[in-house]
Amino acid sequence: MGQESKKELLIRALTGRAYIFSLTGRFKEASLDYKRGITSSDKGGFAKNKFSLGLIIDYANFLFGELNDYTKAEEMNKIALNRADEKNFPEIFSRGMHGLGNVYRKRGDFDKAEKYFQKALSITERIGYKAEIGNISDSLGILYSDKGEYDKALKYFKRNLTIAEELGDITGVSTCSNNVGVLYQNKGDFDTALIYFKKYLTMAQRIGDRRGISVASGNIGVIYHNKGDYDTALEYYDKFLYISKEIGYKRGIAMAYNNIGNIHQRRKEFVPALKYLKRSLSMSEKMGDLGNVLWACANIGDIYEKEGRFNLALKYLKRYLALSQKMGIKGDIADGFFYIANIYVKLKKFNNAEEYLKKAEKAYKKTDRKDWRKKLDEMWNKVRA
Repeated sequence: MGQESKKELLIRALTGRAYIFSLTGRFKEASLDYKRGITSSDKGGFAKNKFSLGLIIDYANFLFGELNDYTKAEEMNKIALNRADEKNFPEIFSRGMHGLGNVYRKRGDFDKAEKYFQKALSITERIGYKAEIGNISDSLGILYSDKGEYDKALKYFKRNLTIAEELGDITGVSTCSNNVGVLYQNKGDFDTALIYFKKYLTMAQRIGDRRGISVASGNIGVIYHNKGDYDTALEYYDKFLYISKEIGYKRGIAMAYNNIGNIHQRRKEFVPALKYLKRSLSMSEKMGDLGNVLWACANIGDIYEKEGRFNLALKYLKRYLALSQKMGIKGDIADGFFYIANIYVKLKKFNNAEEYLKKAEKAYKKTDRKDWRKKLDEMWNKVRA
């Protein structure tokens, strides 16, 4: 075997191991293997090889989907796009455009996300890249669901479902059921959402997808949580936690801790709430999962605010704001400014409150949200009283 073949085998082995690590929640090891694979590829002269370009996209998707590191995911997708021209590497180019669309969607820049998704879809349709047509359709469905355009979202989810069925992709079919459930959850139609989440659970059980079973259980728990049935929600969260521990799905464990903590938070059981939320925070920090760190900080800050421990609340809410800014999530940035202003009002530090309210108003205007004006006016009245 030639030296070049050995190098390529090493890169493929590192990529495969990174994928396994990511599935089991060992994100730091996964990240290290992705980086080693990319470095070895560059040094081995494979920088513009189709496999190596695909590896960069895989790493970008890992950064986006598992670590919620949108800034780094954007950077890696752009590196791949700079190396791959559309003519010679249309599959890679479309995946890079798709990845950037996902980043912009998460940041709340929906128009930009739609532009990138549609460009990616156009390329994949031209070359007949069926699996990726389904993936991009799924992302467009999520985008339109986020925007509240539910009929459009269903159209794209159904297209993805049809493609998954044609390809015999059972996992894709079950994932699509989950996404339709999320759509109805966003609409506030919890009963219909529950039907789809239970369908997702049944399919995951049929194919022995333990991770899918854990995620479906967590999602069903969220529905009962939103319906105010906390006992049933806890049953599903406990199942989510148990299976996640059993399969070593660390991100699932952290999410389950966060959800259980939030139930106790809703019940005003602040001692157990803080215990679970801080477990979630600790695990998420170790994995580098910025999304879970973000929400744990928000929830912990809320508890300290309700307990009247305002300085501790400020500590966690300022961290929530800083992470939101780092990730570029417009809605959370605006909320962060608003939450901090609220703490300063309670501390009777009205100059600080005014500063953050102005920042909140400016940030909310950059979002598509309509729910902020009334609560901001109420807060201004408190500041000016």
